[in-house]
Amino acid sequence: MLSSRYLHLHEALGLGPMWLQQGAQVLPPPNNNRPADNHPPAADTSSAAAAPTPAHHSNKSAHARQAVMAAVGGETKAPPATPAPSAKTAPSAVAAPIPIDTLSPATLPTALAQCQRCDLHRQRRQPLPGHGSLQAKLLVISPNPAPEDDMAAQLFSGEAGVLLHNMLAAIHIDPAAVYFTSQVKCTPNATLQVNPTETAACTPFLQQQIAWLQPQAVLLLGQSFQQMAPDTLAELLQQRPYVIVPHPARLLRQHQLKAEAWQALQKLVPMLSA
Repeated sequence: MLSSRYLHLHEALGLGPMWLQQGAQVLPPPNNNRPADNHPPAADTSSAAAAPTPAHHSNKSAHARQAVMAAVGGETKAPPATPAPSAKTAPSAVAAPIPIDTLSPATLPTALAQCQRCDLHRQRRQPLPGHGSLQAKLLVISPNPAPEDDMAAQLFSGEAGVLLHNMLAAIHIDPAAVYFTSQVKCTPNATLQVNPTETAACTPFLQQQIAWLQPQAVLLLGQSFQQMAPDTLAELLQQRPYVIVPHPARLLRQHQLKAEAWQALQKLVPMLSA
């Protein structure tokens, strides 16, 4: 007895005709629960004569080879298709803004980094919350960081900062005992100027800083503070005494203003010794 699977394999491999002995019986392949059209037809032995007869020769087509491999159980199945990723993805969690009136010196930098209250967050490299002593008697406020401050990641960098420190030292104030900040925390790198909407959006952060520090006096730098009404300034500074001088960057360009700045600085001395 000869398995028909062996006959089909012999044909598919192109080994030529197979000669069978007279009276040889060919067993049909087992069913194996496969679909009927996947099995090759069983070899026809009804016409076997007394003399040996060659079996039917395959044309070695790809279809025949696949049929043989299926008959002997060697067919391979394509791996299941990987499902395409879903077009909908869960939105990433966005941290809720920290309420400004609950901010502390430790949480202010994070809150400013998340802040999108105005368009300046698109222009800045990073917000600059300020720096200095949290026990400072004197608070120094600039209108906004300069582009060089944004590059250096610190307020009052460069020559303007050196001049400011020299001005404070001239009235016997140690810069290490001062807190330095700005009303607007982001640099207007594109527009170069801060508009009233941006100032109003950022002012609550400054008011929270003043509430922490409780300074005895405030030194305001720049013309923008000179243009504010006294009542508005008093509310902003929470009724603390203040002095306004030209910004150090302007003093570097207009030396004739230094005498005016010196007279104003001297008014700070009694405010801080009270």
